[in-house]
Amino acid sequence: MIIQIENKDYKLIPTEEEGIRIDDKNKEIPTIYAAARYSINELATYIQQYSKNRKLKTNPDEDFIEFFTINLFDKKYPARAFQSGNSRPYLKNDIIYYSKNNVSRINHEKLIAYISDSIFEQCILDFVSFWEEEFNLLIQDITFKKMSSSLYLVKQGSIIYNKSNRLFNRRVNEYLVAKALLEIAGQNKIYTSKFSQYFLDLKQIEKLISYGK
Repeated sequence: MIIQIENKDYKLIPTEEEGIRIDDKNKEIPTIYAAARYSINELATYIQQYSKNRKLKTNPDEDFIEFFTINLFDKKYPARAFQSGNSRPYLKNDIIYYSKNNVSRINHEKLIAYISDSIFEQCILDFVSFWEEEFNLLIQDITFKKMSSSLYLVKQGSIIYNKSNRLFNRRVNEYLVAKALLEIAGQNKIYTSKFSQYFLDLKQIEKLISYGK
């Protein structure tokens, strides 16, 4: 089939292999070989993000590129691999970056889980650091686990945070983190006022949480 991306035609051929390969031997209509599970939007994202500054090659073995999206924080993020380095996955400008050196021996399902966990937990830790400073406190610890009923638990100055909260957007997660730290801070009018002023969209957030349960 022929698809159009940024006013240019591409011939799309579905394959059973993971990843995306582009063959531009035909300059008029380059061919995209891609796993059947990719949507047109995902293919467009790949072309827009990676092909502008990339010289397309005709050698299939050299031009085979891993590309996939990750569902996190109520969004789909394209993932881009670095061929070198050992940095942990990180999110920047709505693109997830990860090092292939850290994940070379795990399958695709485990790769997605590893990246999702890393990005999610780092984001929550960043929220914790921010609200620790706002409430002038330090929590004992934070752990992540799947829980069937609670969004989080507060126990003796520590937080158990539900891994399933990754399905909520970032704003909801920051609200949940701040709420957990406010419980640890105790009944303090200054902190309660600061919390209320920061989350003026509290009703909307509570609705999203209610719908998400």
